[in-house]
Amino acid sequence: MRVAIHSVDATTYPNLALMRISAWHKKQGDTVEWFMPLVKYNRVYASKVFTFTPDDPYLPDDAIRGGTGYDVTSRLPPEIDTMSPDYTIYPQLEEAYGFLTRGCPNRCPWCVVPRKEGAIRPVADIEQICNTNTGFRHKAVLMDNNFLAAPTDFCREQIDKMRRLKIRVDFNQATDARLYDEQTAQMMASVPWLQFVRVSCDTDAMLPHCIRAIQLLRSFGYKRDFFVYLLAKNDGIESALHRIYGLMAADRRAVPFVMPYRSLTDNSIMPSNDLRRLARWCNRAWIRKSCRFEDYHA
Repeated sequence: MRVAIHSVDATTYPNLALMRISAWHKKQGDTVEWFMPLVKYNRVYASKVFTFTPDDPYLPDDAIRGGTGYDVTSRLPPEIDTMSPDYTIYPQLEEAYGFLTRGCPNRCPWCVVPRKEGAIRPVADIEQICNTNTGFRHKAVLMDNNFLAAPTDFCREQIDKMRRLKIRVDFNQATDARLYDEQTAQMMASVPWLQFVRVSCDTDAMLPHCIRAIQLLRSFGYKRDFFVYLLAKNDGIESALHRIYGLMAADRRAVPFVMPYRSLTDNSIMPSNDLRRLARWCNRAWIRKSCRFEDYHA
């Protein structure tokens, strides 16, 4: 069978679902290739992450569509979801990609994770993720939504393996600053980081938790940057500025990153020009460090 896969969002970020679909079909003896318009396939899979991404008009009517951008409740069949990803479709990748845990105990109103993934639970081991079909990889991008909410023994076991096997990692969806105490900070400071610690500061109430997490990690010898996601809405620019300035004052290597809010259900809610300007100012470090937002007029 000739199978095509298509990432509708057309980002450079690897699509884990398509990697697993490719692996499953190749195991059945099928050929798998990236979708090309007007080519005849026996089956086409289309994956979309963002609801605001327009559908591809060239997709056939019988294409199998999945992902949060189509349906937040969509799931891969268990026999596919448990497959090791096919890294040959992204030959440029150096890192392994995967989830140690799925789900999150929080119920943030802007987040789809509780609806999509349910409660927090361990689902894989770091050795399993790094043992790819192209060989063992010593770099890993972990897409866990709340790793630190998992049982402490599991977290410690995984971090011990990262150290022992010299696997450098990036928790790219951030860790929950509220869950950092002295024990957790000491454990996380020992992680072989691929880049840096990421935390989220999506409300003013999160700012003191983020500052405390930063201070705790520093006290246990962490020396890298802190990458801090900040959700910002059209009517919340002052709140976002309060968080940005607070983080910058707390640690000179805190890197705030503004993410303008986009509604999951209403694509007509667009970031305002002022919010886009805030993101441009904040997310370009050389601009943010050269002037305050109040003096930025681009």
